[in-house]
Amino acid sequence: MSDQILGPGGGSPPQKYRVEAEPDPAALVAPTMREMSEPTDGIAPTPVWLLLFFFVLAGWSGYYIARNAAGFRGDIYNEHFVKGMPVQKPPPVDPLVLGRQTFNVCMQCHQDTGKGIAGTYPPLVGSPIVLGDPATPVRILLHGLQGDVTVEGATYNGQMPSWDRFSDEQIAAVLTYVRQAWTNTAPPVDSALVTAIRKQTGERTQPWTWPELQVAAKTPPPPLAAPAQPKPAKP
Repeated sequence: MSDQILGPGGGSPPQKYRVEAEPDPAALVAPTMREMSEPTDGIAPTPVWLLLFFFVLAGWSGYYIARNAAGFRGDIYNEHFVKGMPVQKPPPVDPLVLGRQTFNVCMQCHQDTGKGIAGTYPPLVGSPIVLGDPATPVRILLHGLQGDVTVEGATYNGQMPSWDRFSDEQIAAVLTYVRQAWTNTAPPVDSALVTAIRKQTGERTQPWTWPELQVAAKTPPPPLAAPAQPKPAKP
């Protein structure tokens, strides 16, 4: 800022006018820069060595995953996986445990007690359908049941949906569970039976009726697949 003396023509006395100078940007930010721990804080570039470190870390991580991800198989984990090595099968699941878990979707209709809902959904406790030939409940679970069905002298007309989206192991397990839960005592159901019936009735698109199930029960059961025999060890 400076003072300048300007005088108009005609002999008038000169007068002073104050002229504002342009502010200095460096002077404006100087107090802020003094408060910083370093004069270049906030404007320094990322060190080159740090960038190189992250590039090396990313490359090593990709190599480690590709080397030890077991071929990206979801059913195994092995830090020392070698391509071509045999995959170890997980231990078998207790069918009663799997059956109890699967039965959770059945409790809304048949109840946790297995006594069902009077007049709507039949009981599973003491049911001759449940405790009889296991092929009949397998067919019901695979394709459903509609129409009247009589259990222990009471008639029910609830719609039984198809549960064919369950695996053969799940269907066998849940039937094994209900055949041995509460006061029921019946042999377990083999998943091979479910597999055979699924193939035998694969073209069916409608739920069963009870008369149809009675006819199906008279047909010979489908042959079960023979269990795989272990290969003899090489001498």
